[in-house]
Amino acid sequence: MFLVFAAFNITDFVHLPPISYPLQNTLPFFFVIASRLYVVRGEGHSSAGTALSLVFFGFGMVATEYAFLLGTAMLGAEWLKQVGGRLELVSLWRGLLSTHILPGVAMAALVFAVYVGWRLAFPSRYPGNQIASFSELPRGIRTAAWHVISLHLLPYLDTFISLPYSPLRPRPLSWFSWLGATIYGASLGMTVYLARHSFSGLRRPFVVAVLALGAAFYVVFPISLTATHQSWCLDHRVCAFLDSQLAYLAFTVFLAALGTWLIARPTAERWKMRIAIGISAFAALHAVIVFIANQRVLDAMERVTNVWESAKVTVCRHDLPQQDLSKVFDPSDLLVMHPGFDRNAFWADYVDARRPACF
Repeated sequence: MFLVFAAFNITDFVHLPPISYPLQNTLPFFFVIASRLYVVRGEGHSSAGTALSLVFFGFGMVATEYAFLLGTAMLGAEWLKQVGGRLELVSLWRGLLSTHILPGVAMAALVFAVYVGWRLAFPSRYPGNQIASFSELPRGIRTAAWHVISLHLLPYLDTFISLPYSPLRPRPLSWFSWLGATIYGASLGMTVYLARHSFSGLRRPFVVAVLALGAAFYVVFPISLTATHQSWCLDHRVCAFLDSQLAYLAFTVFLAALGTWLIARPTAERWKMRIAIGISAFAALHAVIVFIANQRVLDAMERVTNVWESAKVTVCRHDLPQQDLSKVFDPSDLLVMHPGFDRNAFWADYVDARRPACF
């Protein structure tokens, strides 16, 4: 599953690695995941260790809303595991009161209370946090769906024709890149086929798939209700965001559980093998497409990086004009800037800041 997770990960210019993997999200995610694994996997832990893990759990969640969503989703998964599929009210209540779950729920409630109090005292002025009107709920649902699949199903297949968020057109890739993509996809497809029995012991794989898909929607739905993200995604096709990296975890589990369920459906062994081959072929083709798309995006990133590298030398020229500096530093407007942004003013500030270091 880790290989599928890595092979299907997409790179772009905006909100995904390597451009956006900020420390303020990585560390909180680490604290949340590590603290919950400590509680779930450990038996006989000391009281001090358990208390410390709870503090790290709260510290991670209070740092960012995305970590809070991740933490509460993990608590939900632990809760369902605790009740063992028994959905009676008594079983659910007993599972919630277990020594593994209840302290985490209490910490999540405390973090939520702190967050609500902070927002009431200091309302956000960032447009991206403004909830759209109720009439836009269908757009919110569509935005959530795109946020969930935007890392997996490559919604911009036209990367082979144009590059998202960039005026550059993709250059032809070398035969070596195509060979690498083919080997990459074939290796993943073979690995998926050989690992087809890895989840054979999974009880109720279809239920697991549904719950994983629900968890993926849970972590993206709050941000999908904002007008800004609805506009970014549905009007400008900028769908993948930081919440998509959370949904990616659950959606990978969804694919694995769904594949296990499909293979287990037929009783005849030959049909099981055919379905497994079909799933493996899909994984291989998907990996090849993502590999090539990422190669094209990384090639464009290199060309954009060259603009900055060239600017370090250009800024020291003695014959720089006083106007139209954008045509000197970035004549093709390769650097992506917001619409209406004054490029000449930006480069003038760049010259003022960098030029004293030339002499």
